[in-house]
Amino acid sequence: MSALIGFGSPLVTLLWALTVAAIVVWLVHQLFQRQLVTFLSNGVIFGLLVPIVIQYPFTFSPINGLTVGAENYLHYRAEVDSAFLITLVGWAALLGGYVAFARRGAEPRFLPLTLVWSGIRVWSQSIFLQLSSVFILVLFALLFSLGMLGPEGARNIAQSLPALRPIYNVTHVLLPLTIAIGLFVGMQRRRRYILALAVLNVALAVLTGARAVAFGGLLLVAMVLLIHASLLRRLSVGRALLVVPMAFAFLLLAVYLGDIREGQYNVLRTVGTLGMKLFYGNNFSDLRDFAWVKSYWDGQYFLGRTQLAGFLAFIPSAISTFRGQWNWGVVTTTLAGLDPTITPGLRAGAFGEMYFNFGLIGVLLSGFLNGYFVRRVHNVCLTAARTQPRYEARMTILAGMITIGLAGALMNTAGFFSFYITVIVLGGLQTLEYMLRAIRSSGAGVLASHPLNDASSP
Repeated sequence: MSALIGFGSPLVTLLWALTVAAIVVWLVHQLFQRQLVTFLSNGVIFGLLVPIVIQYPFTFSPINGLTVGAENYLHYRAEVDSAFLITLVGWAALLGGYVAFARRGAEPRFLPLTLVWSGIRVWSQSIFLQLSSVFILVLFALLFSLGMLGPEGARNIAQSLPALRPIYNVTHVLLPLTIAIGLFVGMQRRRRYILALAVLNVALAVLTGARAVAFGGLLLVAMVLLIHASLLRRLSVGRALLVVPMAFAFLLLAVYLGDIREGQYNVLRTVGTLGMKLFYGNNFSDLRDFAWVKSYWDGQYFLGRTQLAGFLAFIPSAISTFRGQWNWGVVTTTLAGLDPTITPGLRAGAFGEMYFNFGLIGVLLSGFLNGYFVRRVHNVCLTAARTQPRYEARMTILAGMITIGLAGALMNTAGFFSFYITVIVLGGLQTLEYMLRAIRSSGAGVLASHPLNDASSP
């Protein structure tokens, strides 16, 4: 058994056991309250429970040496407890911010969510979904012509071609959003043509070899439906339990896609090695990676350098020495002794970057503010679920999911380009719609006789 799992100091192990018990009790309570899937529970399950709490005992196993190397395993082992405690402090602060800003009564708006919702409303119109799908086809044609599509996946090829990486990055960000909005509109508004475009985009997403791209849009739609039911307390125990086999199927597909990227096509072999990949591989390795990076860190805080490098993501790293040195993905891989042109970066959890830059103060402050942000989004979406028709309420929840994702980019800046691309697209679509409406209202062009807003209403 000691070869499979292990534990750190008795006090931290006790704290870990109490954390497991607290999360399980809370989730069971949410389940019987018919509201298992919310913005907060989504964060707790996928940000704390799965990659941190469940992984804690497995991180001590020497089997990890097969993934990170025996020397690195022996080196990081002493830092696992520290990484666990730092992450737990961040989540405690997040929960504190969430509880501190609880509000009774309706809350109809939150400015960041309103701005995202306005862009999503425009994007959900048929003409813009068609344009974005055509744009993605053009991007894939460009990737193909540049030799960036292959069995190993576009992401891996782009990782070794910094000068061409921005082309892939745009595709990486736009595809999940286009898929999610297309599926949402296609299913909710019964538009078969839009639904067909969404399915085509799913097929293209698989070619990227990136699991977040291939399945991100599908998961967004699933989460919107589940959160809407939970906010109305309509997610029965039976329906909630059906999520478990669905989640397992998604997980198996995601791991299999990773195997395909490595040239392994046997599904049975994927099933047979699933446990090994999940508990000792690189799928949920946040805690192990945090400890790994920390074990080689000299203790000197970066004081915002990695955040600044992330905020400068509009400058390609190929032409920026500062970004090439301080990009968070580069920093983590370099500290761990890996090649940043091959490995895109190590995961250090939600609070790893904040800790290495500003210590526990940064962890506490970022956690508290993130909790406040999640609470505000929750309040607005709860009001929408109770007062708006189903389609409009779900559109608000979709905007809420995207808004929380954008806020998360401020805490982990390795892929901050996604923040800029998303904001530019959402803002650009609103500007384009305004221009088209101005043309239509003046009677100019063929658009004068065709209404634009055919998929949603404010």
